[in-house]
Amino acid sequence: MRFQWPRAVVIDGPDAIAGYAPELELNYEVPHVVSWQEGGHRRAFEVGKVLQDDAHAYRFEDTRGRQYTLRPMTLELYESHVRRHTLGRPAFGSMGALLEAMEREW
Repeated sequence: MRFQWPRAVVIDGPDAIAGYAPELELNYEVPHVVSWQEGGHRRAFEVGKVLQDDAHAYRFEDTRGRQYTLRPMTLELYESHVRRHTLGRPAFGSMGALLEAMEREW
């Protein structure tokens, strides 16, 4: 099964960050583009190589050689990896509340 592109993801790297509304734009003559909403702006990267594409993660190397892994956001991942890097370190009682805040703020 391939990555399902949920409403929110965790992007793994030196500091785990949250991304909202991730998407894969398929292009036929130029590289595909992966993008997501992050803290009030949209980030986009040209895909150089897909390293993993399954239900658990979409991992790719961009055209500059940097690697990114997108995983479906869960409340547990937010608490353990993302919250400490989030301005104000907000806590959420449910995944629905987290998604509502991401949609409203981003």
